[in-house]
Amino acid sequence: MGRLCVQRLLEKRDNFIQSQCDRLIGGMQKLVESTEQLAVLNEKLAVQRVAVAEKTAACTLLLSEITGATDIAEEKKAIAVQKSKDMEVQNTEIVKEKTEAEVALEEALPALEAARAALDDLNKNDVTEIRSFAKPPKPVQTICECIVVLKGIKDVSWATAKGMMSDPNFLKSLKEMDVDNITQRQVIQVKMSLKEMDISVEEMRDKSRAGAGLMKFVEAVIGYCEVFKDIKPKRDRVAGLEKEFMLAKRELDKINAELAKIEGELGRLNERYEAAMLEKQTLEEETEIMERRLLAADKLIGGLGSENERWTVELKELREQRVKLLGDCLICAPFLAYVGAFSWEYRDRLVYQTWQKGVLERGIPLSQPFRVEQLLTTEVEISKWTAEGLPPDELSTQNGILTTQCSRFPLCIDPQQQVRSLERSSSVFAMFVYLARNST
Repeated sequence: MGRLCVQRLLEKRDNFIQSQCDRLIGGMQKLVESTEQLAVLNEKLAVQRVAVAEKTAACTLLLSEITGATDIAEEKKAIAVQKSKDMEVQNTEIVKEKTEAEVALEEALPALEAARAALDDLNKNDVTEIRSFAKPPKPVQTICECIVVLKGIKDVSWATAKGMMSDPNFLKSLKEMDVDNITQRQVIQVKMSLKEMDISVEEMRDKSRAGAGLMKFVEAVIGYCEVFKDIKPKRDRVAGLEKEFMLAKRELDKINAELAKIEGELGRLNERYEAAMLEKQTLEEETEIMERRLLAADKLIGGLGSENERWTVELKELREQRVKLLGDCLICAPFLAYVGAFSWEYRDRLVYQTWQKGVLERGIPLSQPFRVEQLLTTEVEISKWTAEGLPPDELSTQNGILTTQCSRFPLCIDPQQQVRSLERSSSVFAMFVYLARNST
Protein backbone atom coordinates (compact mmCIF):
# COMPACT_ATOMS: atom_id res chain seq x y z
CA MET A 1 0.00 0.00 0.00
CA GLY A 2 2.81 2.41 0.95
CA ARG A 3 4.74 1.61 -2.22
CA LEU A 4 1.64 2.30 -4.33
CA CYS A 5 1.05 5.60 -2.54
CA VAL A 6 4.66 6.65 -3.13
CA GLN A 7 4.51 5.64 -6.76
CA ARG A 8 1.24 7.47 -7.31
CA LEU A 9 2.45 10.65 -5.59
CA LEU A 10 5.80 10.47 -7.36
CA GLU A 11 4.11 10.12 -10.75
CA LYS A 12 1.68 12.94 -9.99
CA ARG A 13 4.34 15.39 -8.81
CA ASP A 14 6.74 14.39 -11.57
CA ASN A 15 4.07 15.09 -14.18
CA PHE A 16 3.29 18.40 -12.52
CA ILE A 17 6.93 19.50 -12.43
CA GLN A 18 7.47 18.32 -15.99
CA SER A 19 4.46 20.34 -17.16
CA GLN A 20 5.84 23.40 -15.35
CA CYS A 21 9.24 22.85 -16.97
CA ASP A 22 7.61 22.46 -20.38
CA ARG A 23 5.65 25.65 -19.83
CA LEU A 24 8.77 27.60 -18.88
CA ILE A 25 10.78 26.11 -21.73
CA GLY A 26 7.96 26.98 -24.11
CA GLY A 27 7.86 30.55 -22.83
CA MET A 28 11.64 30.92 -23.11
CA GLN A 29 11.57 29.43 -26.61
CA LYS A 30 8.87 31.91 -27.57
CA LEU A 31 11.10 34.71 -26.31
CA VAL A 32 13.99 33.42 -28.43
CA GLU A 33 11.72 33.13 -31.47
CA SER A 34 10.31 36.58 -30.81
CA THR A 35 13.83 38.00 -30.61
CA GLU A 36 14.72 36.35 -33.92
CA GLN A 37 11.50 37.60 -35.48
CA LEU A 38 12.30 41.06 -34.13
CA ALA A 39 15.67 40.95 -35.91
CA VAL A 40 13.97 39.85 -39.13
CA LEU A 41 11.40 42.61 -38.70
CA ASN A 42 14.21 45.13 -38.21
CA GLU A 43 15.79 43.97 -41.47
CA LYS A 44 12.46 44.22 -43.29
CA LEU A 45 11.91 47.67 -41.82
CA ALA A 46 15.35 48.79 -43.02
CA VAL A 47 14.53 47.53 -46.53
CA GLN A 48 11.13 49.22 -46.34
CA ARG A 49 12.69 52.51 -45.32
CA VAL A 50 15.08 52.31 -48.25
CA ALA A 51 12.12 51.64 -50.55
CA VAL A 52 10.27 54.65 -49.10
CA ALA A 53 13.35 56.85 -49.57
CA GLU A 54 13.78 55.66 -53.17
CA LYS A 55 10.10 56.20 -53.93
CA THR A 56 10.26 59.65 -52.33
CA ALA A 57 13.25 60.53 -54.52
CA ALA A 58 11.39 59.21 -57.58
CA CYS A 59 8.33 61.33 -56.69
CA THR A 60 10.56 64.38 -56.22
CA LEU A 61 12.18 63.78 -59.61
CA LEU A 62 8.78 63.33 -61.27
CA LEU A 63 7.55 66.50 -59.59
CA SER A 64 10.54 68.44 -60.92
CA GLU A 65 9.85 67.06 -64.41
CA ILE A 66 6.19 68.03 -64.09
CA THR A 67 7.18 71.51 -62.92
CA GLY A 68 9.57 71.92 -65.86
CA ALA A 69 6.99 70.64 -68.35
CA THR A 70 4.33 72.89 -66.82
CA ASP A 71 6.60 75.93 -67.14
CA ILE A 72 7.30 75.10 -70.79
CA ALA A 73 3.59 74.53 -71.42
CA GLU A 74 2.69 77.85 -69.79
CA GLU A 75 5.36 79.59 -71.86
CA LYS A 76 4.04 77.97 -75.06
CA LYS A 77 0.49 78.92 -74.11
CA ALA A 78 1.51 82.53 -73.57
CA ILE A 79 3.27 82.58 -76.94
CA ALA A 80 0.24 80.99 -78.63
CA VAL A 81 -2.15 83.49 -77.02
CA GLN A 82 0.04 86.44 -78.04
CA LYS A 83 0.45 85.01 -81.53
CA SER A 84 -3.33 84.63 -81.84
CA LYS A 85 -3.82 88.26 -80.78
CA ASP A 86 -1.21 89.41 -83.29
CA MET A 87 -2.90 87.37 -86.01
CA GLU A 88 -6.26 88.93 -85.15
CA VAL A 89 -4.69 92.38 -85.54
CA GLN A 90 -3.07 91.31 -88.83
CA ASN A 91 -6.31 89.85 -90.10
CA THR A 92 -8.15 93.08 -89.27
CA GLU A 93 -5.51 95.08 -91.12
CA ILE A 94 -5.64 92.70 -94.09
CA VAL A 95 -9.41 93.02 -94.32
CA LYS A 96 -9.13 96.80 -94.12
CA GLU A 97 -6.39 97.08 -96.76
CA LYS A 98 -8.14 94.56 -98.99
CA THR A 99 -11.41 96.44 -98.74
CA GLU A 100 -9.73 99.74 -99.59
CA ALA A 101 -7.94 98.13 -102.55
CA GLU A 102 -11.17 96.58 -103.80
CA VAL A 103 -12.99 99.91 -103.51
CA ALA A 104 -10.22 101.67 -105.44
CA LEU A 105 -10.20 98.86 -107.97
CA GLU A 106 -13.93 99.27 -108.46
CA GLU A 107 -13.25 102.89 -109.39
CA ALA A 108 -10.55 101.88 -111.87
CA LEU A 109 -12.46 99.03 -113.53
CA PRO A 110 -14.72 101.33 -115.65
CA ALA A 111 -11.61 102.76 -117.31
CA LEU A 112 -10.38 99.23 -118.07
CA GLU A 113 -13.76 98.25 -119.41
CA ALA A 114 -13.76 101.39 -121.57
CA ALA A 115 -10.37 100.37 -122.94
CA ARG A 116 -11.65 96.95 -123.89
CA ALA A 117 -14.89 98.43 -125.29
CA ALA A 118 -12.85 100.72 -127.52
CA LEU A 119 -11.48 97.59 -129.21
CA ASP A 120 -14.97 96.21 -129.90
CA ASP A 121 -15.44 98.66 -132.79
CA LEU A 122 -12.30 97.40 -134.49
CA ASN A 123 -11.84 94.32 -136.65
CA LYS A 124 -9.10 92.68 -138.63
CA ASN A 125 -9.76 94.89 -141.63
CA ASP A 126 -9.16 98.00 -139.54
CA VAL A 127 -5.87 96.57 -138.38
CA THR A 128 -4.99 95.59 -141.94
CA GLU A 129 -5.72 99.18 -143.03
CA ILE A 130 -3.13 100.50 -140.62
CA ARG A 131 -0.59 97.89 -141.65
CA SER A 132 -1.08 98.86 -145.32
CA PHE A 133 0.43 102.26 -144.74
CA ALA A 134 3.96 102.37 -146.12
CA LYS A 135 4.43 105.55 -144.16
CA PRO A 136 1.47 106.10 -141.83
CA PRO A 137 0.46 109.47 -140.47
CA LYS A 138 2.61 110.51 -137.58
CA PRO A 139 -0.21 110.26 -134.95
CA VAL A 140 -1.15 106.74 -136.17
CA GLN A 141 2.48 105.63 -136.01
CA THR A 142 2.86 107.16 -132.53
CA ILE A 143 -0.26 105.46 -131.14
CA CYS A 144 0.92 102.10 -132.56
CA GLU A 145 4.32 102.59 -130.98
CA CYS A 146 2.55 103.41 -127.67
CA ILE A 147 0.92 99.96 -127.85
CA VAL A 148 4.40 98.47 -128.50
CA VAL A 149 5.57 100.18 -125.28
CA LEU A 150 2.53 98.93 -123.31
CA LYS A 151 3.16 95.36 -124.44
CA GLY A 152 6.71 95.65 -123.11
CA ILE A 153 8.54 95.29 -126.44
CA LYS A 154 11.95 96.96 -126.22
CA ASP A 155 12.35 97.84 -129.96
CA VAL A 156 9.88 100.72 -130.33
CA SER A 157 9.55 101.40 -134.09
CA TRP A 158 6.99 101.31 -136.88
CA ALA A 159 8.48 98.06 -138.18
CA THR A 160 8.02 96.48 -134.79
CA ALA A 161 4.45 97.83 -134.60
CA LYS A 162 3.61 96.35 -138.03
CA GLY A 163 5.05 93.01 -137.02
CA MET A 164 2.99 93.11 -133.80
CA MET A 165 -0.23 93.86 -135.71
CA SER A 166 0.42 91.02 -138.15
CA ASP A 167 -0.62 88.61 -135.41
CA PRO A 168 -4.14 87.31 -136.26
CA ASN A 169 -5.01 87.51 -132.54
CA PHE A 170 -3.71 91.05 -132.13
CA LEU A 171 -7.02 92.54 -130.97
CA LYS A 172 -7.63 89.60 -128.67
CA SER A 173 -4.17 90.00 -127.15
CA LEU A 174 -4.96 93.66 -126.44
CA LYS A 175 -8.21 92.71 -124.66
CA GLU A 176 -6.36 90.09 -122.59
CA MET A 177 -3.36 92.30 -121.84
CA ASP A 178 -2.15 92.11 -118.23
CA VAL A 179 -2.54 95.80 -117.57
CA ASP A 180 -1.83 95.33 -113.85
CA ASN A 181 1.84 94.62 -114.61
CA ILE A 182 2.40 97.72 -116.73
CA THR A 183 5.19 99.66 -115.06
CA GLN A 184 5.23 103.39 -114.30
CA ARG A 185 8.13 103.77 -116.69
CA GLN A 186 5.99 102.45 -119.52
CA VAL A 187 3.11 104.73 -118.45
CA ILE A 188 5.37 107.79 -118.37
CA GLN A 189 6.82 106.93 -121.78
CA VAL A 190 3.33 106.56 -123.29
CA LYS A 191 2.08 109.75 -121.65
CA MET A 192 5.02 111.68 -123.11
CA SER A 193 4.28 110.31 -126.58
CA LEU A 194 0.58 111.27 -126.26
CA LYS A 195 1.57 114.74 -125.09
CA GLU A 196 3.94 115.23 -128.01
CA MET A 197 1.26 113.96 -130.39
CA ASP A 198 -1.18 116.56 -129.04
CA ILE A 199 -4.26 115.33 -130.94
CA SER A 200 -7.77 114.38 -129.91
CA VAL A 201 -9.60 111.16 -130.68
CA GLU A 202 -11.89 112.99 -133.14
CA GLU A 203 -8.91 114.41 -134.96
CA MET A 204 -7.35 110.94 -135.03
CA ARG A 205 -10.58 109.49 -136.50
CA ASP A 206 -10.21 111.92 -139.42
CA LYS A 207 -6.82 110.41 -140.11
CA SER A 208 -7.62 106.75 -139.36
CA ARG A 209 -10.68 105.05 -137.90
CA ALA A 210 -8.53 102.17 -136.53
CA GLY A 211 -6.04 104.70 -135.13
CA ALA A 212 -8.86 106.42 -133.22
CA GLY A 213 -9.97 103.09 -131.72
CA LEU A 214 -6.41 102.24 -130.68
CA MET A 215 -5.99 105.75 -129.26
CA LYS A 216 -9.13 105.35 -127.14
CA PHE A 217 -7.69 101.99 -125.90
CA VAL A 218 -4.32 103.51 -125.04
CA GLU A 219 -5.85 106.48 -123.20
CA ALA A 220 -8.20 104.19 -121.27
CA VAL A 221 -5.32 101.88 -120.28
CA ILE A 222 -3.24 104.88 -119.16
CA GLY A 223 -6.24 106.12 -117.16
CA TYR A 224 -6.54 102.71 -115.50
CA CYS A 225 -2.82 102.62 -114.73
CA GLU A 226 -3.04 106.09 -113.13
CA VAL A 227 -5.66 104.75 -110.73
CA PHE A 228 -4.00 101.35 -110.32
CA LYS A 229 -0.69 102.89 -109.23
CA ASP A 230 -2.43 103.75 -105.97
CA ILE A 231 -4.04 100.30 -105.78
CA LYS A 232 -0.87 98.29 -106.39
CA PRO A 233 0.90 99.29 -103.15
CA LYS A 234 -2.26 98.33 -101.31
CA ARG A 235 -2.35 95.01 -103.11
CA ASP A 236 1.33 94.46 -102.44
CA ARG A 237 0.80 95.33 -98.81
CA VAL A 238 -2.19 92.97 -98.63
CA ALA A 239 -0.12 90.21 -100.25
CA GLY A 240 2.71 90.82 -97.78
CA LEU A 241 0.31 90.83 -94.86
CA GLU A 242 -1.33 87.64 -96.09
CA LYS A 243 2.09 86.02 -96.44
CA GLU A 244 3.01 87.11 -92.91
CA PHE A 245 -0.39 85.88 -91.72
CA MET A 246 0.17 82.45 -93.28
CA LEU A 247 3.68 82.25 -91.79
CA ALA A 248 2.29 83.24 -88.39
CA LYS A 249 -0.50 80.68 -88.79
CA ARG A 250 2.01 77.94 -89.59
CA GLU A 251 4.11 79.00 -86.60
CA LEU A 252 0.98 79.02 -84.39
CA ASP A 253 0.03 75.55 -85.63
CA LYS A 254 3.54 74.37 -84.82
CA ILE A 255 3.35 75.92 -81.33
CA ASN A 256 -0.08 74.36 -80.75
CA ALA A 257 1.24 70.97 -81.87
CA GLU A 258 4.22 71.30 -79.49
CA LEU A 259 1.84 72.43 -76.74
CA ALA A 260 -0.43 69.43 -77.32
CA LYS A 261 2.59 67.14 -77.19
CA ILE A 262 3.82 68.76 -73.97
CA GLU A 263 0.34 68.58 -72.41
CA GLY A 264 0.10 64.92 -73.38
CA GLU A 265 3.48 64.24 -71.79
CA LEU A 266 2.41 66.30 -68.79
CA GLY A 267 -0.72 64.15 -68.45
CA ARG A 268 1.36 60.98 -68.54
CA LEU A 269 3.77 62.44 -65.97
CA ASN A 270 0.86 63.34 -63.71
CA GLU A 271 -0.50 59.79 -63.97
CA ARG A 272 2.93 58.39 -63.11
CA TYR A 273 3.24 60.88 -60.25
CA GLU A 274 -0.17 59.93 -58.83
CA ALA A 275 0.69 56.22 -59.08
CA ALA A 276 4.08 56.82 -57.45
CA MET A 277 2.52 58.91 -54.68
CA LEU A 278 -0.07 56.19 -54.05
CA GLU A 279 2.67 53.56 -53.88
CA LYS A 280 4.74 55.84 -51.62
CA GLN A 281 1.75 56.36 -49.34
CA THR A 282 1.16 52.61 -49.18
CA LEU A 283 4.83 52.00 -48.35
CA GLU A 284 4.77 54.71 -45.69
CA GLU A 285 1.63 53.21 -44.11
CA GLU A 286 3.20 49.75 -44.14
CA THR A 287 6.40 51.19 -42.67
CA GLU A 288 4.45 52.98 -39.95
CA ILE A 289 2.60 49.75 -39.08
CA MET A 290 5.90 47.86 -39.00
CA GLU A 291 7.46 50.53 -36.78
CA ARG A 292 4.52 50.38 -34.36
CA ARG A 293 4.70 46.58 -34.26
CA LEU A 294 8.46 46.70 -33.86
CA LEU A 295 8.19 49.22 -31.02
CA ALA A 296 5.52 47.14 -29.26
CA ALA A 297 7.51 43.93 -29.75
CA ASP A 298 10.70 45.61 -28.55
CA LYS A 299 8.94 46.86 -25.43
CA LEU A 300 7.39 43.46 -24.80
CA ILE A 301 10.66 41.58 -25.25
CA GLY A 302 12.48 44.20 -23.17
CA GLY A 303 9.90 43.85 -20.45
CA LEU A 304 10.10 40.07 -20.57
CA GLY A 305 13.90 40.13 -20.39
CA SER A 306 13.79 40.05 -16.58
CA GLU A 307 11.08 37.37 -16.77
CA ASN A 308 13.41 35.28 -18.87
CA GLU A 309 15.99 35.47 -16.12
CA ARG A 310 13.37 34.53 -13.53
CA TRP A 311 12.09 31.67 -15.69
CA THR A 312 15.64 30.41 -16.07
CA VAL A 313 16.04 30.37 -12.31
CA GLU A 314 12.64 28.68 -11.87
CA LEU A 315 13.47 26.08 -14.50
CA LYS A 316 16.73 25.31 -12.71
CA GLU A 317 14.88 25.00 -9.39
CA LEU A 318 12.20 22.76 -10.93
CA ARG A 319 14.85 20.48 -12.38
CA GLU A 320 16.54 20.33 -8.99
CA GLN A 321 13.15 19.58 -7.41
CA ARG A 322 12.65 16.77 -9.88
CA VAL A 323 15.98 15.26 -8.89
CA LYS A 324 14.99 15.43 -5.21
CA LEU A 325 11.41 14.35 -5.87
CA LEU A 326 12.01 10.74 -4.85
CA GLY A 327 13.12 11.65 -1.32
CA ASP A 328 10.31 14.20 -0.99
CA CYS A 329 7.70 11.63 -2.05
CA LEU A 330 9.18 8.95 0.25
CA ILE A 331 8.31 11.25 3.18
CA CYS A 332 5.09 12.86 1.90
CA ALA A 333 3.44 9.58 0.86
CA PRO A 334 3.54 8.03 4.38
CA PHE A 335 2.57 11.42 5.77
CA LEU A 336 -0.67 11.21 3.77
CA ALA A 337 -1.14 7.54 4.59
CA TYR A 338 -0.33 7.30 8.29
CA VAL A 339 0.06 10.52 10.30
CA GLY A 340 -3.45 11.96 10.02
CA ALA A 341 -4.56 10.53 13.37
CA PHE A 342 -1.57 11.82 15.35
CA SER A 343 -0.96 15.08 17.14
CA TRP A 344 1.12 17.86 15.74
CA GLU A 345 4.09 17.12 18.04
CA TYR A 346 4.20 13.47 17.05
CA ARG A 347 3.78 14.33 13.39
CA ASP A 348 6.64 16.82 13.57
CA ARG A 349 9.00 14.37 15.29
CA LEU A 350 8.08 11.52 12.97
CA VAL A 351 8.32 13.46 9.69
CA TYR A 352 11.09 15.97 10.27
CA GLN A 353 13.33 13.92 12.48
CA THR A 354 12.89 10.18 12.05
CA TRP A 355 11.86 9.91 8.37
CA GLN A 356 13.97 12.79 7.12
CA LYS A 357 17.05 11.44 8.92
CA GLY A 358 16.48 7.96 7.48
CA VAL A 359 16.21 9.30 3.92
CA LEU A 360 19.33 11.46 4.21
CA GLU A 361 21.37 8.61 5.79
CA ARG A 362 20.55 6.41 2.82
CA GLY A 363 21.84 9.09 0.40
CA ILE A 364 18.47 9.68 -1.20
CA PRO A 365 18.13 13.24 -2.66
CA LEU A 366 15.84 15.37 -0.53
CA SER A 367 14.85 19.04 -0.66
CA GLN A 368 16.52 21.17 1.97
CA PRO A 369 14.94 22.58 3.97
CA PHE A 370 12.18 20.03 3.57
CA ARG A 371 8.53 20.91 4.28
CA VAL A 372 5.52 18.76 3.36
CA GLU A 373 3.57 21.94 2.51
CA GLN A 374 5.99 22.70 -0.33
CA LEU A 375 5.18 19.44 -2.12
CA LEU A 376 1.53 18.82 -1.20
CA THR A 377 0.03 22.31 -1.48
CA THR A 378 0.77 25.86 -2.63
CA GLU A 379 0.84 29.30 -1.06
CA VAL A 380 -2.21 30.23 -3.13
CA GLU A 381 -4.22 27.30 -1.82
CA ILE A 382 -3.21 28.00 1.79
CA SER A 383 -4.19 31.65 1.40
CA LYS A 384 -7.56 30.57 0.02
CA TRP A 385 -8.16 28.27 2.99
CA THR A 386 -7.22 31.07 5.37
CA ALA A 387 -9.58 33.47 3.60
CA GLU A 388 -12.40 30.92 3.95
CA GLY A 389 -11.89 30.61 7.72
CA LEU A 390 -9.29 27.89 8.27
CA PRO A 391 -6.74 28.92 10.94
CA PRO A 392 -3.31 29.72 9.54
CA ASP A 393 -1.29 27.54 11.92
CA GLU A 394 0.81 24.61 10.63
CA LEU A 395 -1.44 21.95 12.16
CA SER A 396 -4.57 23.34 10.47
CA THR A 397 -2.66 23.56 7.16
CA GLN A 398 -1.58 19.91 7.50
CA ASN A 399 -5.17 18.93 8.32
CA GLY A 400 -6.30 20.76 5.18
CA ILE A 401 -3.72 18.82 3.15
CA LEU A 402 -4.82 15.52 4.70
CA THR A 403 -8.48 16.36 4.09
CA THR A 404 -7.99 17.29 0.45
CA GLN A 405 -5.46 14.61 -0.52
CA CYS A 406 -5.90 11.70 1.90
CA SER A 407 -8.55 9.10 1.02
CA ARG A 408 -8.11 6.51 3.82
CA PHE A 409 -9.43 8.35 6.89
CA PRO A 410 -12.73 10.17 6.21
CA LEU A 411 -13.49 10.62 9.92
CA CYS A 412 -12.77 14.16 11.08
CA ILE A 413 -12.64 14.95 14.83
CA ASP A 414 -13.47 18.64 15.40
CA PRO A 415 -13.64 19.30 19.16
CA GLN A 416 -13.22 23.07 18.71
CA GLN A 417 -16.14 23.30 16.23
CA GLN A 418 -13.85 24.81 13.54
CA VAL A 419 -15.73 23.23 10.68
CA ARG A 420 -18.97 24.68 11.92
CA SER A 421 -17.46 28.16 11.88
CA LEU A 422 -16.44 27.88 8.23
CA GLU A 423 -18.51 29.61 5.56
CA ARG A 424 -21.09 27.29 4.11
CA SER A 425 -19.91 28.14 0.58
CA SER A 426 -16.23 27.52 1.29
CA SER A 427 -14.27 24.75 -0.39
CA VAL A 428 -12.90 23.49 2.96
CA PHE A 429 -16.39 23.05 4.42
CA ALA A 430 -17.45 21.29 1.22
CA MET A 431 -14.54 18.89 1.59
CA PHE A 432 -15.47 17.96 5.13
CA VAL A 433 -19.14 17.42 4.15
CA TYR A 434 -18.10 15.29 1.15
CA LEU A 435 -15.89 13.09 3.34
CA ALA A 436 -18.59 12.75 6.00
CA ARG A 437 -21.23 11.71 3.48
CA ASN A 438 -18.96 9.15 1.80
CA SER A 439 -17.54 7.57 4.97
CA THR A 440 -18.31 3.90 5.69
